[in-house]
Amino acid sequence: MATLGKVEYPDITLDSAVEYIGKSFRVLSEGIGRDGLAQALNLRLGTGNFARVSSSLRRYGLIEGHGTFKKTPLVDQILHGFTQEDKEKARAQAWLHVDLIREIYTRYKFPPSEKDGEFLAFLSKLTGAEPGEVREKASSVRGLFGEAVKDLKVTENSGSPAAETQSQSRFFSSSEMPITPVSPSGLIDAKLGDVYIRIPRTDEGLQIARKVIDLLALQIEGFTETR
Repeated sequence: MATLGKVEYPDITLDSAVEYIGKSFRVLSEGIGRDGLAQALNLRLGTGNFARVSSSLRRYGLIEGHGTFKKTPLVDQILHGFTQEDKEKARAQAWLHVDLIREIYTRYKFPPSEKDGEFLAFLSKLTGAEPGEVREKASSVRGLFGEAVKDLKVTENSGSPAAETQSQSRFFSSSEMPITPVSPSGLIDAKLGDVYIRIPRTDEGLQIARKVIDLLALQIEGFTETR
């Protein structure tokens, strides 16, 4: 599993994940332990590659469980959907299980330029990553998002999962675009005027809150100076 700041995301594409899940479809239908899953995936248990693949399958929402792993209903729809549209929608849902991809898609409908400074700033604010790490990993994130866009285009109709995510307003970026933080648990919600933030109940969360306040102050000062 790849990471950017505090955010995890798959480091294999959905195509690769579906290929792996196809190899292990039968055993995952019945439920299987880690040893059996590794054998079904043709990977060695305890290796970084097995951890990378299995965590990516979970992040896409394709497997569930801990001691015993099973496929999710999403797998059936991707592999055996009754229509091509069913399969395409299921693939889009798998991408939207990935918090980082979902949040980027609320802002960008096409992969940004590699030199897009606004995109780099967006990633930094979304993940809490330092500029150096953002620059280092932006290319891989952009590549993964480029693959996602191909499938997510089918969800652009009204009422689609992607459209629903655009109504979520939980964080504040430099251009006043809402971003949903992706901390999985131990969260605290706060509202500052029209700004809604959700942060972890940790020292890091406190630092995030302070950064938001600083950002608001800069925007207010800039607005008053231009009046």
